[in-house]
Amino acid sequence: MKPIALETKTAVAILKNPLDWGENSTGIRIVFLLAVGKGDQKGMEHLYDLLVRIIEEQSLQKELLEAHDFESLHAVLSNVL
Repeated sequence: MKPIALETKTAVAILKNPLDWGENSTGIRIVFLLAVGKGDQKGMEHLYDLLVRIIEEQSLQKELLEAHDFESLHAVLSNVL
């Protein structure tokens, strides 16, 4: 992978209905889209750490799924950082 985005941006989708992600999947409800701009790769390490933490901690996943607007989602993520 190599960065080709003009700017670094992150988008988050919290899905009402889970996506099937294969036969061992329990369903995907939290989707992150990352666009990493040239020169920002090293600065993204903290974001990758956050994503790993979300994957590993079901309690954090639950908090994110309960966020119903940008402010509450931002508050959950800010508390983790």
